[in-house]
Amino acid sequence: MRWLRSGEILLATEAALFRFDPATDAPAVALKMPCFGISTDEAGLLLALSPKIEFSPPEPGQVLESAVQLFSLPALEPVRSFLIPGHQASSGGLSPDGRLLAVKARPAKGQPFTAVFDVATGRELARWKASSTWELQFLPDNRTLAIPTSSYAPAEPVALWTIPL
Repeated sequence: MRWLRSGEILLATEAALFRFDPATDAPAVALKMPCFGISTDEAGLLLALSPKIEFSPPEPGQVLESAVQLFSLPALEPVRSFLIPGHQASSGGLSPDGRLLAVKARPAKGQPFTAVFDVATGRELARWKASSTWELQFLPDNRTLAIPTSSYAPAEPVALWTIPL
């Protein structure tokens, strides 16, 4: 869930992204696409939607892929998709200035990792091997990423990764 500067609320569900306006009683469906997570930049101009991932193994010959989708706010116009072929994107986090997007990538086999992309070009800038985490949060310096080292215990330490630019 995210509050927008306009006062509206965005809520990600398995069915759609809902946009609620506190001035009205009726919820409105903003985007009919399943989503798991929401991230916005500090200015409230960009929205990154993370998809719901599949935990069951793929069928023979099936490749499970998913991308983090980037939209402009407040119009919710598509800007770009961030796809890592052969991987499911389980979460995405925008830097406060909106220039970088961190994406947690989960392969069908092997170790998950975090990839950082340049939002303007879509180019991947760096990768960091990661354990099973769901949350990715940039620090206010726009270059350091806080990544929980475990998704199982809230008291586990957090890794701080300064992205090499």
